[in-house]
Amino acid sequence: MSRSLARRGLLGVLVVSLWCPAIIARAQDAVSLERVLAHADAHAPLILAARARLEEGGAARRGADRLLTDPLSVELGGGPRIADGTGSDFDMVVALTQPIEVAGERGLRIEAADRLSARRGAELEAVRWQVHREIHFAYHQAIEARARLEAQREWLAFTERLLEIARGRVSAGDVGPLELAIAEAELAGARQRLVEAEARALDTRLAMAELAGWPAS
Repeated sequence: MSRSLARRGLLGVLVVSLWCPAIIARAQDAVSLERVLAHADAHAPLILAARARLEEGGAARRGADRLLTDPLSVELGGGPRIADGTGSDFDMVVALTQPIEVAGERGLRIEAADRLSARRGAELEAVRWQVHREIHFAYHQAIEARARLEAQREWLAFTERLLEIARGRVSAGDVGPLELAIAEAELAGARQRLVEAEARALDTRLAMAELAGWPAS
């Protein structure tokens, strides 16, 4: 038991020593959080939808600013007129109608439109804050997933070397088949964990891309 624990401790130290330089090298090619946030401000689906709703307030303000909201109506009428002793004649009537608003109605419309614009602006800021908060969280999740992926890659390479050593020791008669079976089991587990880490790393990146409106490619 003590030999197994000592060996696992040594493996952990070696993996960390191999893992850290790889993380630093790959981090140099990473997209910065500031760039993701700037892209989200212009392309995030939730922000685009909130910005479109903000235009609703502007349209309401332009509509409320008109002096006359109801259209001018025109009525035409005509027909023969017959009177005793005067023969026949023809009459035509033209009527123009323009509804006039009650005093203060236009001002109330403008005030309501301004309140709608203010509400839509507040909604846009709230959505932007929420998107930025979720991107911060997703970005750090992606960093963690990438670190775990690098660790699993290094661990897989290390277990492959351990298996080669175990096979050599079995061939030399230094250890029995049990040691080889343990090394093979550790390699199989490392491969399985690598697949899971790859899927996790991809999922976190896609989730962040979806939030920011970043192309999935």
